[in-house]
Amino acid sequence: MGHAAEAGSDTAKGLKETPTDELSWVARGIVRMEKDPKAALGDFDEALRLNDRCRQALQSKASVLSEKLGRILDAIAVLDQVVELNPEFIPGRGGRGVLHARRGDRDRALADAAECLKRDQSAATLYQVAGIYALTSKQHPEDRVEARRLLAVALKNGFGWDYLDVDQDFDPIRADAEFRTLVAAARALGPDKQPSK
Repeated sequence: MGHAAEAGSDTAKGLKETPTDELSWVARGIVRMEKDPKAALGDFDEALRLNDRCRQALQSKASVLSEKLGRILDAIAVLDQVVELNPEFIPGRGGRGVLHARRGDRDRALADAAECLKRDQSAATLYQVAGIYALTSKQHPEDRVEARRLLAVALKNGFGWDYLDVDQDFDPIRADAEFRTLVAAARALGPDKQPSK
């Protein structure tokens, strides 16, 4: 509502309180991820002490491990739990696929990608899987074709515009003429003209 000072004050007060339930631990961890990822990790672990099956805590823990602390193998182990407990939860499986791809494990990455697409064809899933193929294209240039195809459909359906310019998972194909042509054509329509999903 435009009350930044009040929001900041409320956040600061909230962070001084000790959470009493798993989702409150998760919420505090999410707030602390940017400035204090190790403290955030501790918050997620506290949530998991209360409920070792808490999907929000597991997913957030994997995120801070991989994106903030660079502990990709540990993050994959956490996402293994997420997928085992919640096989229908596509962001967990897709996130694991991305991490396998970042490590250069194409077989596992594409297995997760295929399972994601089998279970869900939403624009968000197409975008995430496009990133997997973009990453695996570093060793297998033929994967660029699928990365571009999936990205085109995701953008057409309104997902990815907020991330595309900064998403490092697409760096392996960003300089390709075909990628630049795809993005230019999509921008010619403009994200505001794309249907939202």
